[in-house]
Amino acid sequence: YLANAVTLPAKRRRGCQAALLAHRVRAAARRGCDLIVTDTLVGVESQRNVERAGLRVAFSVGWWSRARA
Repeated sequence: YLANAVTLPAKRRRGCQAALLAHRVRAAARRGCDLIVTDTLVGVESQRNVERAGLRVAFSVGWWSRARA
């Protein structure tokens, strides 16, 4: 499970998260992992980065809310 790959706002858009994901995927493969899991919001740069790292959407969780009456 890949978690906590947060980049400080001032350091974003420099490839840090993509580089970290690539490193972690390679490290997992070297250790014999055949399944890598992570989570991200839909439609954000993090989703694009994990897709570029070779991961694909397996399922989607819905967030439901209701305004107070």
